[in-house]
Amino acid sequence: MVVTRVVAGSVDGGSGEDVTDADVQVRREVVRRLRRSLRGGDCAARLGQDEFVVLLDDVRPGGDAARVDELLARMRADLGVAGVAGIIASVHRCHDADDALREAEITLLRVEAQPPHRGSSAQR
Repeated sequence: MVVTRVVAGSVDGGSGEDVTDADVQVRREVVRRLRRSLRGGDCAARLGQDEFVVLLDDVRPGGDAARVDELLARMRADLGVAGVAGIIASVHRCHDADDALREAEITLLRVEAQPPHRGSSAQR
């Protein structure tokens, strides 16, 4: 199973403090696209204003990171949002969901620390 944490924020780097109707519509479209990209056994949830978690089941080596990168690139091109994903290849060594999210967060922070990170992912 893969845990993917996607942070989708506006390309102009908006702080999200003043949320407009357009911002809400973009976030809804991000949710729609995440749901459409899911297969049977996959699951998506919204953690925060611009934060989403996607659990991918039946993982194939290398294929899921490419799938996430493609999705992020399409959202950036079509919606003008930037996304970053942190992927962990397995949750077997995690004791609970918090451990899995923490591992995904660490991977995501590593991606963000290496510009250019918008529309990219890293796997751990």
